[in-house]
Amino acid sequence: MRTNSGSLAIGELLGAATFIVTCVVGAMCIIKPFKVNRGPFLRDVGFFTVSVMILLAMLFDHHIHAWEAHMMIILYIIYVTVVVIGSWWERRQDKKRRVEALIRGEFEPDDVSSPADFEQPYRDDRERCYQAVLILVI
Repeated sequence: MRTNSGSLAIGELLGAATFIVTCVVGAMCIIKPFKVNRGPFLRDVGFFTVSVMILLAMLFDHHIHAWEAHMMIILYIIYVTVVVIGSWWERRQDKKRRVEALIRGEFEPDDVSSPADFEQPYRDDRERCYQAVLILVI
């Protein structure tokens, strides 16, 4: 920064971030396709876009002031806070879903029969019915 090459440093930083977001992720998809979780991906791309827009606004006057640098640090702190709270919330929701599934599972019968057991229509055991009637008569 002492050699008045600040624009080169910022250009390299921005270029490296853009390269990682585009080329590295694209190459990984070509090598081994994968699915991306929509929420975290949109969150990260959104924060990246906002930070680039703020950086471009900061560089409009060709000077970086201390309050602008502090604003970028505050943006990073907000990003970390959103990631931590989002992870905590997701774990909380997952735990809640597991507890609800466990509660629902307690009301299911222990000896769950296969569908093949229900293929035969229900028939009364007539011999037992006749024995019960005879016992009652006697």
